[in-house]
Amino acid sequence: MIENSLEQNEIIIKELDANDDVSVEEFVALERLIWGQGLDFTADDIKKEILRGEVIYVIYNGKQMVGTTSVLVQADLENPRKVIKYLPPESLYASSVGIDPAFRGNRLQGLLLEKCIELARKLNKETILGAVRPENGASVRNITNIGGKILAYSRDFHPDSDNPSRLVGEVDLFLQKEAWEPIDKVDALMPDEALDSLSREEDRIIVLIQSGDNIDSKAQKVIEKILSNDYIGTGVQTLFLDSNSIQFNGMAFRKLSSFPAEAEKRLRERKEKIQKILLKEKS
Repeated sequence: MIENSLEQNEIIIKELDANDDVSVEEFVALERLIWGQGLDFTADDIKKEILRGEVIYVIYNGKQMVGTTSVLVQADLENPRKVIKYLPPESLYASSVGIDPAFRGNRLQGLLLEKCIELARKLNKETILGAVRPENGASVRNITNIGGKILAYSRDFHPDSDNPSRLVGEVDLFLQKEAWEPIDKVDALMPDEALDSLSREEDRIIVLIQSGDNIDSKAQKVIEKILSNDYIGTGVQTLFLDSNSIQFNGMAFRKLSSFPAEAEKRLRERKEKIQKILLKEKS
């Protein structure tokens, strides 16, 4: 349910200016609202990141800042997260694409992701990388809705986090839309059933995983196993259990060999590159 309505014709996306003290302070406050008060960065830290080349977009509803994303345009060798540390030169990395909880459900995250696509095209990049927690079905769905794929499962995305696991996804700007059209009429499966489907090497597997704060560790292990084989993630459907109103996500995975030949070749190369990054030894 949308808690706050948007002002018509007043949705604006801007690039955060390091010299705009008021907006930088507003950005810091919004980040803490979205991600938690434990964030310890300051306005000065944000200014330094911008001056180092990080692009930060903020989205406004009228005069109120309601969403943010940070975009890295090159590898950051000091970052402990491997996908950022070893970011391929042909890729951008979209980080912390977040919306004020009171304004979620208005497709604002999708607008920020589309802005990242616009930047990637401007910089002649081929792909946009990002990562999301498996149980965050809304964000996974927003990624796949704009043509994104889930390529890998990373255990060490946030080494110091209580919930370190992330799905690593990518939007490929060179694949035609037909390369990621979903296969219809497949029911979501419980983890054990999904493993049976994997053993049969079915073209399409949808794993049921609980969304929200409750971590479905068994389903996450199944996702990891599927992604370590000949599959990539292609979509999410939202399901509800009427008895207790618990929300679940059916996360869809498609066999690489089921794609058209040129798409399969490119997707396979990209998946292998991401997996090699995640397997790199700590330097």
